[in-house]
Parts: sequence; C-alpha cells; structure tokens
Amino acid sequence: MSAMAAAAATRRSPRRPAMAERQPRRPGTASGPARVAPRDDWGRIVAEGRAARAAADGGFWRIGHLALLVEKRYRSGSLQRFADDIGESYATVRRYRWVVKRYGVGVRFRYPLLSFSHFQAVAGLPDRMAWLERAAKGCWSVDRLVRESRAVEADSPASAGASLARARQCIGQLRRCLDELFSLDEPMVVRAGDEWLNDALAAAVAEIERLRGRIRTASGPPAPVQLAPFRVRRLGSGANGNGHGANGNGHRANGKTGGRASR
Repeated sequence: MSAMAAAAATRRSPRRPAMAERQPRRPGTASGPARVAPRDDWGRIVAEGRAARAAADGGFWRIGHLALLVEKRYRSGSLQRFADDIGESYATVRRYRWVVKRYGVGVRFRYPLLSFSHFQAVAGLPDRMAWLERAAKGCWSVDRLVRESRAVEADSPASAGASLARARQCIGQLRRCLDELFSLDEPMVVRAGDEWLNDALAAAVAEIERLRGRIRTASGPPAPVQLAPFRVRRLGSGANGNGHGANGNGHRANGKTGGRASR
C-alpha cells in the first residue's frame, strides 16, 4: 500500500526543472533579450568611468572601452544611462566609443607621444595609421595633423566630388526654405525680417557674391570679341559718284590728260 501511495504522489507532483534549464539566456541571442548584469557589476563599471573622467588622457580611452562593454553587455539605452551616471554627456561618450572602435587593441601604445586628440583627428580616414606615423615622427601638434590630413583629403577627386554633392544638396535646401518663406503671411515675414531674416539674407548674399567673385577670378578675363575686318572709305565728289576719280583708279586726272581729252 505504501508503494502505491508513493507512486501516486510521484505522478501528482510536477517535475522540477533542472538547474541548467533555469539559467538565464545569453545576451545577444535570438531566443530572448539580453540579460541584465548584476548591480555590483554595473556599479563597478560606473565607478571606473567616474575615475576615468578624473584621469588624464588615458581616461578618454578607458571611457571608450567601458562604453563598448556597456553596449555589448546591456540592453539598448544603457549607454545613455552610463553617460548620466558618470556625469558625462551622451555625445561625448559616443565619440570616445567611436574612436576606440576605430583602432585595434594596443595601437595607442605604439605612439606614446600622441594624445587622444591625435587619434580622434584622423579616426575617420582610411589611411589613419599612416597619418599617425607621420605625426609621431614629426612631433606634430593636433592642429597640424588636422591641417595636413584635411589638405590632402580636400585635393583628392573623391573628396572634391563629395563636397560638390553636399553643396548642391544644401543649395537645393536653401531654395526650398526660400519657397517656404514666400508662402508665409506678410506680417509674419515682416516680423521675422526685423528679428533675424534681414541679417541672415544679407549674410547669405555677401557669401554668394564672394563665391561668384572667386569663380570670375578663377575663370579669368572674358575672351575678346573677334570682329570681321572692314575698311572705312572716305566719300569723295568724283564723277562716278563712288569716291573715285574719272580715271577709275582713285586718282584725279592730271592736266596733260585733261589737255588730251580736250583735243
């Protein structure tokens, strides 16, 4: 009887899940949302971020690495929370993260004389490592690194084409903005003109004229107009009425010729 009761109790009691089944899902998997790390882990990351803010140049790198860790380990929106907790702006934390992500691990230790700003100045360039090498060998400042690298990029055909494409889009946007201003009521336009619109339009006109002057200077003086050659003849009182003398060669008859004619 006791054996039958034990078997019935076993059938009635639900099967307890194994320990492995109750483990949280790994972050980033398609089977579920990323797990939330323990509070002490978050506190440690925030403490390191605050300490990095008080550090020198290396603190920027540390904040960038911590931002990558937060982005990988926690749910979306945690980067904003991390920036708030360490007392830094969200845009700054994202910029640090982007610079760190552009370089491999340990790259900054190859150039100990270069600051974080050096790495940030050329982080978006495809040949950034070559520029860092030049800056390290020449002991360049950040301003010179920016000036040298931007000058080369501006001279490249790809960069010039991209700049022209952006400028064309901006001019198109300006025309659309002007169309919107034309559609406004006159009192509103007058009030905007008194407050800011007149000054903005005057500044825009000045820049447009400056650009047009540069185009004229680069184009050179206009080519002279080539006219067909012509000769102005002086009208005279010849007998034939076409400015020539009686002999038809443009000279008047002399006395001898006239004498012979009279004979």
